[in-house]
Amino acid sequence: MKLLFTTALLVSSLLCCAQKQNVYLLKNNGEMVNTKDSADFLRIVREPEEGEGLYDVLDYYLDGKQKLIGKSSRVEPVKFEGTCLTFFKNGKRKSITNYHSGRLINELFEYFPNGKVHVVKKYPAVVKFGNDVDTTSLITEAYDSLGVAKVVEGKGYYTGYNDDFTEATEEGPVENGKRTGDWKGADKKDTVTFTEKYVNGVLITGVAVKNGKTLNYTNARVTRAAFAKGDAGFGMFLARAIRYPAAARERNIQGTVILKFTVNKDGSLSNIRVINSVEKSLDNEAARAMGTSAKWAPATKYGIPVNIEYTVPIQFALATYGR
Repeated sequence: MKLLFTTALLVSSLLCCAQKQNVYLLKNNGEMVNTKDSADFLRIVREPEEGEGLYDVLDYYLDGKQKLIGKSSRVEPVKFEGTCLTFFKNGKRKSITNYHSGRLINELFEYFPNGKVHVVKKYPAVVKFGNDVDTTSLITEAYDSLGVAKVVEGKGYYTGYNDDFTEATEEGPVENGKRTGDWKGADKKDTVTFTEKYVNGVLITGVAVKNGKTLNYTNARVTRAAFAKGDAGFGMFLARAIRYPAAARERNIQGTVILKFTVNKDGSLSNIRVINSVEKSLDNEAARAMGTSAKWAPATKYGIPVNIEYTVPIQFALATYGR
């Protein structure tokens, strides 16, 4: 489903560019919407030029100012490759990141809205998923908004902020680039305050207080939902569950259906729907197959299972399923 944002500015840019473009209206959580009033930003994914293998990804705030510049190995959902730049609404640079196959690698630079560097992090070549709180990277440098160094050569005291830098969300000591000792923070959205203890970058204990109730957790503050047998097991499940519709096979219809669904607190899946359509029979088969999934390991916040939205691309390719 291509959601077109038809403004004079966009039409002008499309006419000036010979490359095919896919245009989407998106919420900040990645959900596609149909109207500008419901959107947080506009995304253009531009087809590669001849001889190139990567798509240009260009995000814009609704006032037309640049939000992101990057490259992706696919149209939707994007899988970033190489250097990616993001910007605040005031036009100042927000971050410089580097990706390999959609995963952060090497150095990351984040900036305050005034343009000064906030933090420099270093990611390993291989990043293990499962923890939404970033403890896989090393904090090598950190500064306050005036440019005063707070972490130097991986040692010091780090303060993290929310996305628009209006409030501090966590703080604690850093040694050799890793979290260490006692950390504390607050999540106003979830009305939670927390304290944590780290040893060499590993979360040993965490205690959160929400509405007067104490929650205890270990290993991770926030975890993602996951298929019980991991990514490899999920791929095997889809390969067994999907039956290529005969009519689509005969007409040589191929493409990637994108599903969105809720992983509930008990690990069950619900509200399975298509957010990127290829063809009705392929759409229906993707949703049917996903509905046969066994329960997942649910996402957690502060040790408590929570409902979470999940997006999965399902590729229908005759080279894979045979003719």
